[in-house]
Amino acid sequence: MKYNELPQDIRDLAEKTIEITNKLEPSWKSSPDVPYGVRRFNPKHTEDTQRFVDSDRHPETLKGMVEDKKSSQKDIDWLVNIDETDSTDARLMLAITNDENEVVGWTQFYIDEHLTPEQKRELNIPENALIMETSYAKVFKEWPKYSRFIRERDNLDDMEYRGVAVNGLNEAMLYFRHKENIISEEMGVTPRHILITAYTVPENPASEIVLERNGFRVVGEIDYYGEVNKAWVKWI
Repeated sequence: MKYNELPQDIRDLAEKTIEITNKLEPSWKSSPDVPYGVRRFNPKHTEDTQRFVDSDRHPETLKGMVEDKKSSQKDIDWLVNIDETDSTDARLMLAITNDENEVVGWTQFYIDEHLTPEQKRELNIPENALIMETSYAKVFKEWPKYSRFIRERDNLDDMEYRGVAVNGLNEAMLYFRHKENIISEEMGVTPRHILITAYTVPENPASEIVLERNGFRVVGEIDYYGEVNKAWVKWI
């Protein structure tokens, strides 16, 4: 049976389901004057997931990845499908959005596993503090010629967005702090201290610029999966 032959009530229900599935939550901004907002990804929204994949597969993004290869579909599903009620999986993945609420980049936070005990002591980290590593990327306008990934694509974003990573990371940290304060107030507890960490290699100066402009400071070097990285931190 073709779709237009279905009973009207079935078609209405299908259209309502599609509308709910594709709904995007409003972007959050710390101020109306900032150029970009943040919101959660909708893993069922095709454009949301496609733009995440676009950034993940871009050669500039791959330069900063540990294994220098694109994420598998299983990895992508894990990244964008976050169960915020799961206390064993403390992550926050946020889309960076333009004025049309479209994804122009992303930033994520996840439990840090790399700061050394010595570095933690030097930073005087409170016992109940959250120590979260961050990573971030933008959706790039330009792609290498003849890239197989985009050869048959007709929906690439051709707009040039500036300051996505710098402003997006800043908004994401403010959002993180805002949510922690709200949840703590509802629970009647003192908000936790939050330390954000990041790790960079000399071959990725663009990431270092993003961190510097967001007030991060270098606290030494660490072994990051067999590679020497600078360790950056910031309290939020």
